Amino acid sequence: NRQQQQQQQQSGSGGGSGTATPGGAAGGGTGGGEGEGHGNNSEAYGSGSGHGYEQHQQFATSRGIIDSTQLERDRREKERLELRDIVGKNLTVLSQLEGVDIETYSENVLPRVLEQIVNCRDDVAQPYLMIALAQAFPSEYHLATCDDFLSAVCSLKPTVQMSAIFTSLSERLSSYLDEPDLSEEEKTTRRAEFDEKNCVKIFLNRAQEIANENREMSALEIVQIYSSIADFALRQYPNDVNKMNEVLLGVAKAFDAHNVTSEDETRLSMSPQRYIRDQRAVSALVKLLAIPLETFTVDVALSLHAFPKALKLLNPETAGRDCALAIVRGVLKSEKPLSDVKTVETLFKFIAPLLRDSDNKSYEMTDLNTESPMKGSGDLLDALSLREERRGKTRGNINNKKSSDGDEGHEENAQFAEEQMDVAKLLHKIHCPNDWDSQLHLLKLAKVTLFSGGEKRMRFTLPALCYSSMRFAKELLSERELEERKQHPPAKMSDEDAAAAGKLMEEDKPKRTLEELEIFEKHLQTTLKKTLQITHQSAERFSEIPGCAERGLVAWSEAGMFADSAKLSDISYEFFERAFETFDEKLSSDSRAQNRGLTYLIGALQTCVHLEEENRDALVHHCATFANRLLRRADQCAAAANCAHLFWSLKSTAIRDSEGVKKCLNKALKIANQAARALGVSPGESLGLYAHVLNKHLYFFEIETCKAVDVETVQHLLDAIREMIQSGSSEHGGTAAWRDAEAYFGKIKLDIKNKRKIQNETTGGSSVGENAERSIGGDESSRSSSSGSSQFASERYRRLNL
Repeated sequence: NRQQQQQQQQSGSGGGSGTATPGGAAGGGTGGGEGEGHGNNSEAYGSGSGHGYEQHQQFATSRGIIDSTQLERDRREKERLELRDIVGKNLTVLSQLEGVDIETYSENVLPRVLEQIVNCRDDVAQPYLMIALAQAFPSEYHLATCDDFLSAVCSLKPTVQMSAIFTSLSERLSSYLDEPDLSEEEKTTRRAEFDEKNCVKIFLNRAQEIANENREMSALEIVQIYSSIADFALRQYPNDVNKMNEVLLGVAKAFDAHNVTSEDETRLSMSPQRYIRDQRAVSALVKLLAIPLETFTVDVALSLHAFPKALKLLNPETAGRDCALAIVRGVLKSEKPLSDVKTVETLFKFIAPLLRDSDNKSYEMTDLNTESPMKGSGDLLDALSLREERRGKTRGNINNKKSSDGDEGHEENAQFAEEQMDVAKLLHKIHCPNDWDSQLHLLKLAKVTLFSGGEKRMRFTLPALCYSSMRFAKELLSERELEERKQHPPAKMSDEDAAAAGKLMEEDKPKRTLEELEIFEKHLQTTLKKTLQITHQSAERFSEIPGCAERGLVAWSEAGMFADSAKLSDISYEFFERAFETFDEKLSSDSRAQNRGLTYLIGALQTCVHLEEENRDALVHHCATFANRLLRRADQCAAAANCAHLFWSLKSTAIRDSEGVKKCLNKALKIANQAARALGVSPGESLGLYAHVLNKHLYFFEIETCKAVDVETVQHLLDAIREMIQSGSSEHGGTAAWRDAEAYFGKIKLDIKNKRKIQNETTGGSSVGENAERSIGGDESSRSSSSGSSQFASERYRRLNL
């Protein structure tokens, strides 16, 4: 009824501007002031404010009516929404009255409207009216009255959602600067007015006042208010670190222990240790703490002194992990590497919940045994260290020590695995190529930190540390190669190499003297050995973790290959010895893992050409011995055939033993014959073994200087396999193993036929392979050698009867 009466009054007095909205009381005032002069603007403001007050009361009262039937409640809700629209339009019309300038708004309009909003005392009406007020009037009006507006927010009902009001006002203030079609002069003037007002400081002061005085506000609401202020500050001051620091300091003060009483702990969902327990508030705070990492560089974001104060509000065992994960992912998004020691130290402090358990003391850290290469960065490192002599102690104690993270059979859930994989990725961001001492120091710091995390975490993180250290070692070797190229440039270079060398001489430091070169080489050798020591310790600790022996063997083998490429034969031999030790002790109960591990070891050892002859012979003997110990005959046959590659290297003429190759191939053929007569081997599997042995023979058959395989041996194998297929196809041809083996043999024959065609080169024709080889290019000697080898293989293949 009051709504209908209001509409009748509006229709009776609407002779002015003719506003068609139900909130036309303000429109009537406009008409009187504009048209006939039967009043003044002050009366219009009063009339509009008076009608607005009645509408505010109607809007608030309509929410309190609860009827018994659902239909009646729906009708009332519809009326309330319509009335809310009327109130909003009334404020819009009020803002459009002639003569409502900033002074009039701040002295007459705003105080009356705010008084009505504060007095309505409704949870939904108050925030809606404040947001409507912020949207109705121009942004420059709010810039002048920002403090008064937020002062009224402090007086609202305690249960009102105030974060939405902060967000709405901040958007209106931002629009003052972001308004399109502004000239450069206008933009400069507005920016000066905005900076002079210091709105961010006003927002922070009022937010602090609300947090201190409003004893009914939830933890989520407090965090959301400061998140709104952070968005506002970064939108207008994207490069101002101090603004973000003030926001984080404000949220820390809002939950400060001095301001939180025992009664407030329940209201704010805080534990007695002053940790926030409300999961929604925790998630909001984690997002707030991630903002500086996504906005600024990593070192700048982590240097905020308020960051750890806000971080203390999170329980490190639960919410602290979420925040640490947000920090790690923020760092991963950044393109800048972690090259500063102090930054990495601070980062490891912040992400400690991901690196170790709070009660984890499984690893002693007392002295890093290395001075910090950068001044002022040794505060944390003075208390951290790893005993370098741990290697001798670990072997006897590791099997007797129970992991602090749980039983050995503990299965990692997907979330934990994802978190630790992100930590592993973080290690690859640690990169300081121009400062060897700092890079080595960072790797040692990472080693100490990761070793304290327990086996549950190290199964994910230690491989990354191992390969990061090898990457740094490879960079050291590249530095040595560049220096050698500068000292002794090659006599003949291609145009591209010459251009690259010239550019290197221009950009790099000048050529070193003999004395400087000696110092450089000594420093490089020392750094390289210390880096490989980190690799050794990481691979050792990783291979001792239950369930990680096979991956540890791969890490040992990779390190051995790299040490050999660096011509560090003793270190390479040590790595391979540890790999075979891991194979013998940790993989003895898993035949499949043994087969995979031995295959990888043979492949890794095959690439090594700088090992001393005695050491290499010992490692080759290990491979042959372990090949005989494999459980399945098929695995023994394949491993024996693979061992033949250890006696013939294409990289070094010193490792070419035809007799050794022949012995391995004969051993493989003997095992294949035994498997054909064994009860546990199917005919199809036996046929596949013969095809595999034939394929290995053909590899050495093509090498002109290798006398291990002749035409008669290959022909004998071909005839034997053909005879097996002819006699067994009718009986065993339906099995999958037989079909696969027969297809394998068919591909071998097809390859032989294709290689026979190379003979056409001498008569003017050329095969597809030869055309491709010529298109690649290269010097004449390599093409001649390749052509000669192909012709030799072609001649031998033509002597075979397929």
